[in-house]
Amino acid sequence: MPGSARLVVAAGSPVVLSNSRGPETLAELVEELSPPARAATFGLTGWVRHTLNGGRERT
Repeated sequence: MPGSARLVVAAGSPVVLSNSRGPETLAELVEELSPPARAATFGLTGWVRHTLNGGRERT
């Protein structure tokens, strides 16, 4: 995950990261990638993925 996040940020896009342990465990990576990176709960990242996918389920 960190490698992919770095590529997204390097391309100039914001990134929202999550994991099963909670956003506080991503603080070091978010600090490294800031300002376009932030950590969130899985529920929020699931909503973002759903919204960016036009409301369609991922196949």
